[in-house]
Amino acid sequence: IPCGQGYAPDSAWSRGQAWAVYGFTLGFMNTGDAAFLAAAKNVADFVTEHLGESGVPPIDYKAPKMPDCKDTTAGAITACGLIELSRLTENGEKYLNAAVKMLEGLYENCDFSESEQSILQNGSVAYHCEQIHIPIIYGDYFLLEALMKLSGNVPNFWCAGKNDKEE
Repeated sequence: IPCGQGYAPDSAWSRGQAWAVYGFTLGFMNTGDAAFLAAAKNVADFVTEHLGESGVPPIDYKAPKMPDCKDTTAGAITACGLIELSRLTENGEKYLNAAVKMLEGLYENCDFSESEQSILQNGSVAYHCEQIHIPIIYGDYFLLEALMKLSGNVPNFWCAGKNDKEE
């Protein structure tokens, strides 16, 4: 039964999980409220446990394995959140490793030719939609942001707060 962007009402739409990882991480960074950090870690742990070998999230983590529908946009957003989360937690290496795995998987879905309108291919609008495996422009944005974060060459323009590790 179609429900929003995910597979079913009780499923886990990967882009929703991506927004949660990044959004709750930024919430903690901007407020210092430990509840945001706990929520970010909870979702990040779910995502890292359900991420397949390719490193590219499925459209929905709880959808059937076939057909194999991916969402590179969810991967790029999640990678941004995981990189920031890795800097805030004592066991950040696991989040950083997951982000790198995602970015490596995303690289396989890039098209650097002039014939495409987007660098990152295979984004998806929704599970029950004809717009599966299409370029989505903000996927490119988050891909580049994640790569810049990984290289250490980007100011954190989404954060007005401090970046202290959890206690």
